[in-house]
Amino acid sequence: MNVEEPIHLGSLKAGVKVLVCGVSADRMEEITRFLSAFEYEPIPVRSPGRALEAAAASQAQIVIWLETDATARRGVMLDAARMLSTLIPGTESILVGPADEPEYAAAAFRAGAYNCLSWPLDYANLARDLALLGFRATRRREQSLWTSRGNAVTFEGMVGSSLRMAVIYEQLQRLALTADPVLITGPVGAGKELVASALHSLAEKAGINKNYQPMMVYRCCGLTEDRAAELFGEQGVLGPIAGDARPEGEAKAEAVATEGINAVELLGFTRPGVLLLDEISDLPRRAQQKLASWILVRKAVRKDSPVRIVATSRFELGQGEFHPGLLRLLAKETIQIPALRDRVEDIPLLVQHFLSRRMQGGASGEVAASIPEISPEAQQVLLRHNWPGNVRELENVIFRAAMLAKLGRIELQDLNISAPPKPPLVYSGWTGSGYTEVDGAGRPAWLN
Repeated sequence: MNVEEPIHLGSLKAGVKVLVCGVSADRMEEITRFLSAFEYEPIPVRSPGRALEAAAASQAQIVIWLETDATARRGVMLDAARMLSTLIPGTESILVGPADEPEYAAAAFRAGAYNCLSWPLDYANLARDLALLGFRATRRREQSLWTSRGNAVTFEGMVGSSLRMAVIYEQLQRLALTADPVLITGPVGAGKELVASALHSLAEKAGINKNYQPMMVYRCCGLTEDRAAELFGEQGVLGPIAGDARPEGEAKAEAVATEGINAVELLGFTRPGVLLLDEISDLPRRAQQKLASWILVRKAVRKDSPVRIVATSRFELGQGEFHPGLLRLLAKETIQIPALRDRVEDIPLLVQHFLSRRMQGGASGEVAASIPEISPEAQQVLLRHNWPGNVRELENVIFRAAMLAKLGRIELQDLNISAPPKPPLVYSGWTGSGYTEVDGAGRPAWLN
């Protein structure tokens, strides 16, 4: 694979921002629809003066200046492009000016423009220029992610400085001050159990209970209906009202209080702590009903219960056959963990974290001599891989690559992974109002 070629970059590709500045509403709308169809992020601005401010505020990587005959005579967009190259170096400009005016094109290149196109616009050329400039912008972003990885943010064993992780950190700090059930959702390998452990640790530090015992993990995939009856009570049958706060629900809960109290003793809870029900979506339906009844019993009758229920699920529970009463009890507080491909900016931090752990011995106790470097080709593929196994897959890949690395450097072949195949970069079928057939195949209907 030639990693120097532009390829599909997932969330990195979607982050290429293109500012469009022009005074013609029709041309602005046409260019904006074109950019949206190519999965760029268009930022329309009508005033050249505001365009410079907007480019800086939005961190746009590309600016398209749309001249009209009137603005071309005054050189409005040329002056704005010249100021852009001076004030915000690294932001690329494409000027679209009058046709058959070589002097204007020469002035555009002197102003620092990457290219100068003319009306009527050749969209194939524009698509080619955007693909190359977008690729350059993505490469610069990739390099900046690796060079700035020293600014790692760690929080109770979790690593990440992305906005999505910052939201999770804030949620955990807030939820640590309560004892309510919590539902943690996310794909396999994203770190749901680590988030639950962080919540347990923060609650202990917050002083909610000074004498916390270690978090207890119960794998729901092996919990049968008989075992659920043993843990949560044979009569855990509040039916459709399980999870409701209605007085009759509390009355039924009190009636089965002594029946559904066994889990605390059977699971060994002698002090306050967290019971993590891992992959709760694997529970049989009847077991879900018994668990809902048990939670409601302890909430209504045993208000001093030492057990805090934290559940994890790889599925969206509201979309399946999950018990609605149990879902209402758990989903009052939900933490959603993103897939690794949705927080690509954290990959260099995680890679550095895993390599540092290996140097310190990790779980095996084998100490590495030094942290190996990562070649530019390997860096690119690490950022572009889809990571279906999420953080767990990344950890395994890095540990294996570190063992295979020669001369203290991880190369592309040491990773044994690949980036997604590249999509076509130029669609000659774009007409300005929609797509026509390209290479004998029609474009998807949603692009029209």
